[in-house]
Amino acid sequence: MAGKASGRKAKESPRQMRRHCARKARAPVFEPRPDAPAPNISSKAPDVSGIVASISELSAVETVSLWRNAVKKLGDKSRVAWHPAARLVLRAVQDEWERREAELLASEDGFPWPSTRAPRGLGAIDSAGWLKEGMLSFMGYRVGSTNGMEVDERQQLLAAIFDGPLPPVFPRRYMAEWSRPSAPGRLRKMAETLAAFARNGKRRDDAAMDQAVEDWEEDLDFLFHEFYRGRFGFAWPRVQIDFER
Repeated sequence: MAGKASGRKAKESPRQMRRHCARKARAPVFEPRPDAPAPNISSKAPDVSGIVASISELSAVETVSLWRNAVKKLGDKSRVAWHPAARLVLRAVQDEWERREAELLASEDGFPWPSTRAPRGLGAIDSAGWLKEGMLSFMGYRVGSTNGMEVDERQQLLAAIFDGPLPPVFPRRYMAEWSRPSAPGRLRKMAETLAAFARNGKRRDDAAMDQAVEDWEEDLDFLFHEFYRGRFGFAWPRVQIDFER
């Protein structure tokens, strides 16, 4: 039932079958894998006070970059000494997103917000481009064989997106679709987005999309078992499509 509800193909590739069988053994998000290197407890934790103090002056792209680095650090069990600093930065970025969201509540829309910094290379990025790109992509989510992330990093990122605040860089109506942290609406939006990506990838009937489709289905399955099953009751999206003959 779970496989059917989560949109898994009727016929799986050997790679998918191996991943499916190994799912129960997969370490929880932010927990060490069995083959992870021993923690480097001698590493000196960095001083991030300056970074935290400057967050209110950063652009949207810069805050997301900090957020991604913090999430990645928390998933690296070989650098446990860095985890307190990473949590501090992560919380500070999330607090800043919530502060900016509160300031925007009285405005007509949710973008853009002013920044005192104008780093080189970011001038061409505007809110219209962000909306076309979408929330997951803006937060750094990537799949596929060319520029895709490893499965653990992707799912670590998805878990952080589900559990925490999001930057208010999109129009209010679009932000409302993403609901609140850990809410059923947040999970529904994430699942529907991944399912739509997978369906569109299948419709292209392009071998170059095979890895991306497999990644999307794998991540949809991860969300189903990690956050949906036994917790929420909305209809889980399907990724099967009926091709016209």
